[in-house]
Amino acid sequence: MKPELLRYAVRFHGHLGPFLLVGLRMGLLAKKKLKPQRLHEFSAVVSTPLKPPRLCVIDGLQVSSGCTTGKGNIRVEKAQQLKAEFRRGNRSITIRPRKKVASMLERVTPETTQQELKGLATRLNRLSDRELLAVEYRRHL
Repeated sequence: MKPELLRYAVRFHGHLGPFLLVGLRMGLLAKKKLKPQRLHEFSAVVSTPLKPPRLCVIDGLQVSSGCTTGKGNIRVEKAQQLKAEFRRGNRSITIRPRKKVASMLERVTPETTQQELKGLATRLNRLSDRELLAVEYRRHL
């Protein structure tokens, strides 16, 4: 990830945390795999618990994928586990944190300190996409 993108995301969101980082990486990976060419040909459905700090993933996704609430090409659904489905035309990709990463994220609470959040985000950012995220591809008729 380019350092400028991470800095912009932190300014946009307000701080560096693991959910922001995971959202950033999910959006970047989806764009890399689906290669959207125009603004509105790419959309996302984010499934997540609807409470902070889990909701922070949405800010990361908006910054990196270009799917935003303002453009109406991102939708958020309540779920127990975090995942995001991105769609372009008849192809979609579902991305979720790997089990090891998900268990690390589960330990984050609203009481987790900013220093701990930043430390976990930094550790997660050192992982490759393959280590961080599980990916499932689909074609739709």
